[in-house]
Amino acid sequence: MTHHKPILMFTYGTMRKECYNNGRINGSKYLGQAETCEPFVMVAKKEPRQIPYVGRVPSDDKLYPLETKIQGEVYLLDYKTLKRVDTAEGHPHFYFRETCYVRMDDGTVMECFIYLFDVSDSYHTPVPTGDFLDYYNEKEHKYQGHTSRAFYDPTKNPQLTFHPKWDSPYTTT
Repeated sequence: MTHHKPILMFTYGTMRKECYNNGRINGSKYLGQAETCEPFVMVAKKEPRQIPYVGRVPSDDKLYPLETKIQGEVYLLDYKTLKRVDTAEGHPHFYFRETCYVRMDDGTVMECFIYLFDVSDSYHTPVPTGDFLDYYNEKEHKYQGHTSRAFYDPTKNPQLTFHPKWDSPYTTT
């Protein structure tokens, strides 16, 4: 029998309790609200679904002044769920999984996995608060026709291509 150490994941976007991809981590134990100890930049897009992207930018980047602590939730996952989330997040070709430290609402600091992205202001809208829920609109989400909380795999999106310079995906029209 293979044993794995506990897997903690910090989710800041569509896998949060209030959002449509929470089903990806169904059955995982919710540990509470948290924010990253390290500042990051959050950008988001509306189409084809409301999706956030969090990452680091160089100090000379236009987005650098928008670095902030990212708001989210921490979950305890099993190994099978982590692999399912890796697939859904397109790790390591779409989002890439790293560890980061987060501070829980009670002040406890925990090391968690986080999914990061090569952020850019060229095709996304900045979310200066670092909280995707300030950007997310449930009514708009339902209007887009995404009422199911079923598993959504962004790597299956036919509009997804990879940026030739960074090997990062972007949406084509």
